[in-house]
Amino acid sequence: MSAFEPRDWSFSLFACFSPIGICLRSWLCPCVQYGKTQARLKDPYRSSYSCCNSDCVIWTISNLLCCCGCVQFCKRRAMASQLNIKSACCGDCVAACFCPCCALVQEGKEADRCYHHVEPGGKGELSGSIED
Repeated sequence: MSAFEPRDWSFSLFACFSPIGICLRSWLCPCVQYGKTQARLKDPYRSSYSCCNSDCVIWTISNLLCCCGCVQFCKRRAMASQLNIKSACCGDCVAACFCPCCALVQEGKEADRCYHHVEPGGKGELSGSIED
């Protein structure tokens, strides 16, 4: 595999129950998890983030307008491109529209892994993420 060939997601879409922090944030307050992941993608070296950032607000408003799947789909595609991940338009659409919380967990873990050199596996624990 060449260095520039797209790779698969490091974590399964349905491996969404660990780590527990990302899992709970994605299911109970998905706008915060979405904002956290987007903050990480914008500035990988950031050590903290505001839980009410512009991406969090955008996700919340789009959710109220019943179109958060569209916003999440677009950002998921952009994330896959940024991190050189194989991405299928149809699969990303289904994940964002029908499994948004699982997609948020997957995206959050992927951003943490990519920017903190954390390997997938083990108990699903990630270290070095933006402080909670």
